[in-house]
Amino acid sequence: MGKGVRKRKYILGDRYSKYGVLMILPALIVLFIFRLYPIISAIQTSFFSWNLIGSKNFVGISNFLRLFSDRHFYQAFGVSLYYAVLTIPAVIIISLVLAVLVDRVVFLRGFFRAAYFAPFILCLAVVSIIWKAMYHPGIGLLGMSLRALGREPLHILTSDRLVVPGLALIGIWRYIGFYMIIFLAGLQIIPSSTLEAARMDGASSRQIFFKITLPLLKPTLFMVLVLATIRNFQIFSMIFVITKGGPADASRTIVYYIWEKGFNELEMGYALSMTVVLLVILLVTSRTYQLFLERD
Repeated sequence: MGKGVRKRKYILGDRYSKYGVLMILPALIVLFIFRLYPIISAIQTSFFSWNLIGSKNFVGISNFLRLFSDRHFYQAFGVSLYYAVLTIPAVIIISLVLAVLVDRVVFLRGFFRAAYFAPFILCLAVVSIIWKAMYHPGIGLLGMSLRALGREPLHILTSDRLVVPGLALIGIWRYIGFYMIIFLAGLQIIPSSTLEAARMDGASSRQIFFKITLPLLKPTLFMVLVLATIRNFQIFSMIFVITKGGPADASRTIVYYIWEKGFNELEMGYALSMTVVLLVILLVTSRTYQLFLERD
């Protein structure tokens, strides 16, 4: 009788697993149409010359060979890397500190979560227009504040030295709330009994954070690192609205350069070859993060 019951349970489980596949099939179809197929099509088109209108002409690896001799590609990638170096460490440290502080708050915790998360849900185009106005040396809030202090206003958006740090400040302000929520979720799953045991053993708050909390946050930190890296290398809307890649291409990122080649100059095959290279770089970077954080 026991065998019969186990057999019946197995049959029911097998039947329900088939139903489960049918239930997620629509999501899988949408994922393939809007995620996987565009990636496959982009990789395929990167080996062709195509102007979005006429037929595609197969050119092999010519697009990739041209890419590695294109100084504008290196310059654009350097700008993206500079922006990422300015943004990623700052946004991770600030969001982690805020998550720890908010986690300790009992009163108005929901208010602080919403307040820090609010910039992330705002329309990026609107945010960009507001910050562009704030950076204006004549009528902007920053310029008027500096003049009130007896200082000359900064020409951030027209200075090739200040434009990328100015854009990085916008990115940090916008995304710290998003990553704070992720870190806060990671802190919530750390067993309180582990922290209490460490306190009873005489560990200080600093020791608990660096020896217990931070190691247990490694999976969360890995996810935040990957998301922040991908998001910072994909910066486009803010550049398009605020600087258009200027001044003198000082803020032209790799994705903005891809857009210029693909939609302004109608060199879609060459633009997609840069997209494939960027995809490979991000995959290698994500794998490097994983290997680094998995070390004991």
